[in-house]
Amino acid sequence: MILVGDTSKSGQDMVPTPFSRIETVEGGIEAGLRSSGGSLRETPGVECHANAVFSILNDTYIRVPGDSIVAAAVLALAFLSLAFYVQRVTFLISLAVFAVLVCGTFAAVFFLFTDGCIWMRPTPLLCVVGANFISGLAYQGVVSQMKKKAITSIFGKYVSDNLVKKMVSGNLEVDLKGRTSEVTVLFSDIRGFTKISERLEPEMVGTILRIYFSRMIKTIFKNEGTLNKLMGDAIMAFFGDPEEQADHPKKAASAALDMLSELAVLKRDSDIPVLRDFAIGIGLNTGLVTVGNLGSDEFVDYTVIGDNVNLGSRLEGLNKEYGSSILVSEFTKIRIEDAFETRPLGRVRVVGKTKPVAIFELLARRGSLDPLMAQVRDSFTKGLDLWTRGKFAEAIPVFEQTLAMKPDDGPSKTFLDKSKALVESPPKEEWDGVFTPKGK
Repeated sequence: MILVGDTSKSGQDMVPTPFSRIETVEGGIEAGLRSSGGSLRETPGVECHANAVFSILNDTYIRVPGDSIVAAAVLALAFLSLAFYVQRVTFLISLAVFAVLVCGTFAAVFFLFTDGCIWMRPTPLLCVVGANFISGLAYQGVVSQMKKKAITSIFGKYVSDNLVKKMVSGNLEVDLKGRTSEVTVLFSDIRGFTKISERLEPEMVGTILRIYFSRMIKTIFKNEGTLNKLMGDAIMAFFGDPEEQADHPKKAASAALDMLSELAVLKRDSDIPVLRDFAIGIGLNTGLVTVGNLGSDEFVDYTVIGDNVNLGSRLEGLNKEYGSSILVSEFTKIRIEDAFETRPLGRVRVVGKTKPVAIFELLARRGSLDPLMAQVRDSFTKGLDLWTRGKFAEAIPVFEQTLAMKPDDGPSKTFLDKSKALVESPPKEEWDGVFTPKGK
């Protein structure tokens, strides 16, 4: 077959086709038909006939896929588009996946047409990608809001407002499952509150506790602590979770001192006589615990459990034995000694533990210890050393001298009484310098 036609550019048989290209001319690429002054490179009409003949002879017609093939392609893209619904996928990642799918769709359509003479309409493919992209973003937004509400509901009454905002904004990841973590636990209790409440009406008891707890909890939050629970008149809190804090022992020590200061202000300013008689004891311990959303299928509580938690509770109770206000374990003391003043109170074997633990009284922040208290500490430490070595008779005058400097020093009174008791009734077994309390 021979086709004869005019292929000169100046001829009359030049026609635009979908494959006509734009020619580059001086001044850049100009688009438009020749009639409007453009530079579209048109195709000779005889070439159009030649292409038609070629397609007929070689069976290279442009084909359109069947509905089943289109549906399969749509389903495949829909499956890939499920990536938009995956949690923890950021908007930028979703946008990148969207761009890859769109560009891939256009590339596939192009190569099917140029290499296989198959015309796959891109519209349904792009529609499913775009619909899943928008739906995925909407779903992520809904889930994000639900998470924010859940976190706010769980932690809103446990931790400070700043910490809740960090959780909600996504700047702090919270694992609600139980895990092992190092924290510093804080226990506090009102001394003799049971007797105090016995002579008060229930409404007054509630009012007093509300005033007291408001001050104490605010102080704990100010020092970035987490409120665990309120148990009657007692407070349990911990530091170092859910936000990791390298200095959580110091934050806990600071909170304990601030709680005493806040109580002093409350007693001074309150017009409720009972509040003026309040005294509290605080125990601090640092160690590994199990922390998380623990409980049953019906009830969960974000809390900490473990042997180190129990030790913190025992230290709080030991304040009654020693006449102190804040007791810290050796594990906490070693982490705060560069920033806080303490004094040793010997070793104690608390209920539930066979190995004795060295305990210390937290006195003040470093550099702010009262000069008189510094002298009392030095004198008391000498007496404690004698007492630990079993020289009870020699320790008695040292503790008496300490009390002469500060008559209301609780630990000095305690060890003076213990020394006198041991002089009168010496220990039957070899003395190890460890005090074993009778109760919790």
